[in-house]
Amino acid sequence: MTLRGLGDVTGLSEGLIETAARAAATVEMPPFEVEFDRVTHWKQAVVLVGGDGVSGLRQLEHALGEALAAAGLARGSNRPFNPHITLIYDDTVVPDHMIRPLHWKIREFTLVESLVTRSKYITHGTFPLRG
Repeated sequence: MTLRGLGDVTGLSEGLIETAARAAATVEMPPFEVEFDRVTHWKQAVVLVGGDGVSGLRQLEHALGEALAAAGLARGSNRPFNPHITLIYDDTVVPDHMIRPLHWKIREFTLVESLVTRSKYITHGTFPLRG
């Protein structure tokens, strides 16, 4: 799940990665439970979403955005953050329906560089939640 993007670039600079990692390390938030309880269709994907069960993800996204902004990195798009997990990309419309909730505890978040054209991911640091 993407909390914040650092831009649509091919290959992040070492300086940008270091700045983002320093900013991420300043986020103070206690671990929290997350719960996804609904399947729905967005654009061309079937996704899991949650109601109140994703409020901790919204708080984490906001805290990370503030930390990145304080470090001089752009806040990203003005689109609202909609926590979701993509299950499959498909044009078939799946009716919105409740499922037995899937939940787990979030204890950390990771800085990941996505090399989209190569379907490759590079981890640049993992940051524990504390506070």
